Amino acid sequence: MEHSALHATQLVGVLLTLAAPLLALIVLLPARDVAAFTSTAGRLDDDLLVRTARSTALVAAVGGVACFLNLIVQVAEFEGVTLLAGAEPSLVFRFATATTVGRLTVTRGSLLLLAAALAWWLSRDVERARRRVVWLPLLAVGIGAAVTTALVTHAAAQPTGREGAIALHFLHVVAAASWLGVLGHLFLTRRALLGATDAEQVRLVAAIVGRFSPMALTAGLALLVTGSVATWLYLGTPTAVLTSAYGLTLATKLGLLVPLVAGGFVNYRYVRPALLRLAEPSATGPLTTGAPPEVLRRLVRTIELEVSVGLVLVITAGILASVSPPTPQGEGRLTEAQTAAILEPRMPRTDIVDPSTWVGSATRTEDDLKYSEFMHQWSGALVILLGLAWLVQSVGGDSLAARIAAWVWPAAFVPFAVFVAIASDPEVWPLGTVSPLVALTDPIVLEHRVGALMIVVLAWLGLREARRGGPHRPLGHALPIVMVVGSLLLLGHAHSSFSASDSLTTLINVQHAVLGGLGVLAGMVRWLQLRQLVPQRLAAFLWPTLVLAIGLFMTLSYRELV
Repeated sequence: MEHSALHATQLVGVLLTLAAPLLALIVLLPARDVAAFTSTAGRLDDDLLVRTARSTALVAAVGGVACFLNLIVQVAEFEGVTLLAGAEPSLVFRFATATTVGRLTVTRGSLLLLAAALAWWLSRDVERARRRVVWLPLLAVGIGAAVTTALVTHAAAQPTGREGAIALHFLHVVAAASWLGVLGHLFLTRRALLGATDAEQVRLVAAIVGRFSPMALTAGLALLVTGSVATWLYLGTPTAVLTSAYGLTLATKLGLLVPLVAGGFVNYRYVRPALLRLAEPSATGPLTTGAPPEVLRRLVRTIELEVSVGLVLVITAGILASVSPPTPQGEGRLTEAQTAAILEPRMPRTDIVDPSTWVGSATRTEDDLKYSEFMHQWSGALVILLGLAWLVQSVGGDSLAARIAAWVWPAAFVPFAVFVAIASDPEVWPLGTVSPLVALTDPIVLEHRVGALMIVVLAWLGLREARRGGPHRPLGHALPIVMVVGSLLLLGHAHSSFSASDSLTTLINVQHAVLGGLGVLAGMVRWLQLRQLVPQRLAAFLWPTLVLAIGLFMTLSYRELV
């Protein structure tokens, strides 16, 4: 879990670091030359350059720190513990200096910290930021960070054709920076864009969008080509998409591309032409009111849509990098028997297995697997109740049924949180003898506790909302954030251990990838609905339906004993 989160943080840092000089050199500075300038347009361009450099300094510093922190996490994972258990400093040093992965991680972290210093230096002087040559060192550092990223991926682990696979991944990272990274910087500077209230400033924004659109289109095509080739390399067969944790995580990433591409299409097909028309000399009259034109607000909203989805997509890509792809021999994929068991729905287990019969066993026993199925399946029954209540609230408006649903689901979540916290790990006190503090050093136990805490937070917010009411039931913006974060944790919730066979580990991880992928999509649909970036009626029905799908899968299809 920690490794996936830190890997995603590093990837965001690399993409935004490389994107900053690309934005300055290919978009902002050439747009400045093309636009017919007044002092107000010049100040807007200066503001965009400085804000880009300032935001780069922050994200690069965070990414650099994440690289060095990840060294500790990786050593802790080698020892089968969490970051809370710490790691032996001598082992961390040996890992950082004696292994290829460690040395590349140190190099990447150092490059990102250097990029943070360069970007901060650029942000301190507007005259300096206007010069193209001063962005070149930051570009070189960003390219170096992208190279070190490509060298520590599944591409570098290929037994044959390694050089081509690494080059392909490097191009994938550059394309992502050219599209998603640049969008991230434009989103961070959105207040400056909304400040364009005269014709010359709008002409500048039109020039920026005009230069960025073909760049984004080229990058999008490059992402499609490199991603398709990588999918063929790592998955081998189309069936592996739905029968491996890697394939399902990849499918989640591809699902997130749909609203991302839709936002880019709206910008290119509608916003850009409207900006160009508005910037024509004959259209200068209406821009003297001091308020941003509607087309600029629409531009910022579509950028928000693309960046919101793009951020989750990049985090999912970071998680994907920590998931092992299936092998040509079939390792990492469901067997035919496992696939058949999942596709054959059955009612949840009612036989409660005494944990004392298997706690402490060196391997996963039949009773252990029955207990795990019992936990997951009855948790799914509560998720079905949750999905139904949210569906009633989402489409029911202020009806009596919606008000009743607002009380039902948080009340049900209180015992659910206790159920998850206590029963998910029966070896831990109060059911077992292991201290809760000691248990938190185990990655799986820690993730279960984080999940229980999220349930408690949702129950508390739901009960408070039921008493006070609110305009965006259920739970406003808090709900999709918790849903997306929790689902991303589930995508990175690996159950690999010496006590379970590779086949069982694959089965568990594939099912968790199904649940995490559906949760990510549900949370993103809800978020975009609240931000009014997608059709409201469709979203109001779709996101709770996805939650219902999670509950139905857990209740009727979850298997460990095959």
